[in-house]
Amino acid sequence: LHRGLQTPPVRVRAMQATAEEIACRLEAHPLVSSVSYPSLAKAKGASAGLIGAGKQMEGGGTVLAFELKEGYEAACAVMSSVKLVVPAVSLGTTDTLIQHPAGVTHTSLGDDAKKEGGISPGLMRLSIGLEQVDDIWDDLKQAIESLTTAKA
Repeated sequence: LHRGLQTPPVRVRAMQATAEEIACRLEAHPLVSSVSYPSLAKAKGASAGLIGAGKQMEGGGTVLAFELKEGYEAACAVMSSVKLVVPAVSLGTTDTLIQHPAGVTHTSLGDDAKKEGGISPGLMRLSIGLEQVDDIWDDLKQAIESLTTAKA
């Protein structure tokens, strides 16, 4: 336990750098309609990200959210297509985890309650782990792009 307590700052910095890079790549993907990550605007060269990034926090954190243009079915397909990224109901470990709130954690809520809470059908949450950024990206990209090959 003692040895593990000495490394969180190093792990969190690495995971935040990966999260920022994945957020930028997702934002550029044509099948993704939006990405929420606190320091995304700053990463793109804007003067400031969301409130708190750079003021309260030393980085953007390790969790991000993105919206798939194709909605609920697309999110379900991505959940079943990832290979390295682990589908999960909770977030936060050294492994990269993905969650589809509308299809997993918030299924008991009605459509109005989901909408009011910002839980759209295509919303995905991603908790970045310690894997290499290109490994995470390659897995996410193949899962997202499997949506277009499934239609063909």
